[in-house]
Amino acid sequence: MPRFVRIKPTSLPVAAFFMAATLSYGVQAMGISPGVIVIGNVTPGVEVPAFPADGTGIKVENDGDNPLVVTLTVFKPTLGGVLRWEKGYEEIPDASWCSLGKTELEAPAKGFALAKLSIKVPDKPEYYNRKWMVAVVCEPKRQDRKAGTGIAMRVASRIGIETLPKVDVNLDAPGLPALSLVPSLLSYDGCILGETFPATLKIRNNDKAQHTYMAERLDQAEPDAEKQTRYFRASSNRIVKDWWVAPVESFKLGAAETKELKLSVTVPKTAAAGQVYEEIVFLKDDAQRYDFFRLRMRVAGSAEAPKK
Repeated sequence: MPRFVRIKPTSLPVAAFFMAATLSYGVQAMGISPGVIVIGNVTPGVEVPAFPADGTGIKVENDGDNPLVVTLTVFKPTLGGVLRWEKGYEEIPDASWCSLGKTELEAPAKGFALAKLSIKVPDKPEYYNRKWMVAVVCEPKRQDRKAGTGIAMRVASRIGIETLPKVDVNLDAPGLPALSLVPSLLSYDGCILGETFPATLKIRNNDKAQHTYMAERLDQAEPDAEKQTRYFRASSNRIVKDWWVAPVESFKLGAAETKELKLSVTVPKTAAAGQVYEEIVFLKDDAQRYDFFRLRMRVAGSAEAPKK
C-alpha cells in the first residue's frame, strides 16, 4: 500500500475559463479535490490505489442547482493545461500508468461524486527514486453543454507520485533525468538528542555537459509557506527554518559523473523524544533544474545509535 505524504483538499482551476461557459453552466460551482496530493512509496510493478478504501477518492463537487455530468481524464500535466507544479517533480512519462475507476461522473445538485484512481508504474530499475506529477482533469461532458457555447471550464487535481527509494540501482540506465539522487529518501531510526551523525547519498549528472550544483533548503527553493506544506506527510514534524543538515558547498560534476554527497546531521536537544522529523533538501543545477530528497528521522532520546 502507498503511504500518504500530504493531501491539500482544495479545488484547483487550470485552464482559463470564459464568460460564455459561466453563463451556461455557472462553472464557478464546479470543483475538484484534492487540489494537490502526493503519494509515496509507490513500488514499480505493483498496482496500488491512490486512496484508501474509506470512501475517499477524486471528488467532483457541484454547487449548482442542477445535476452536472462531467468527464475525468488523466493527462501529463502540460497536456492537461497544468503548466506549473511543485519543484523537484518531473512530468510523468506515461499518464496511462494511472487509471480511473470511472471516467464519467454525475454530480447531483449541491452534491458530489467520487472516482477512484490506481497507479501501476512499470518495474524498471530507473523508475525507483523518482518523483513525477500527473493531472486528473475534470470538465463538463461535451453533449451536456448548451448549444452555442462550445467552451467549458477545466479544473484539475495534481497527483504527485514518489516511487520506492532504492540504493542499488544502475545510475547509467537510460531514461533517468539529467539530475538523479539515490536514494530519494534517507530514513533513520533512534536518533540521539544533541548528537551529530553522517548521511550519504549519490548524485548523478546524466547530462552531456558539466554542471554546477547547489543545495537549497525548502524555504530557499520555495519561499511560499503555504506551498511548503505540500512536501510533507501530515504525520511528520516539518523542518523548514531550523535546518538539521549542515550547509553543503556548491560543487561541479562532469558529464556522466557520479558523486557521493556527505552530509552532517545534528539533532537539536530541543527535539521531542519519540517524534518523527522530516527535512527536504533540494539540489539545483546551473540550468535551474531541481531534484530533492527526504531526510526522515525518529528521535529516540536515548543512548542508542541512529540506524538506517
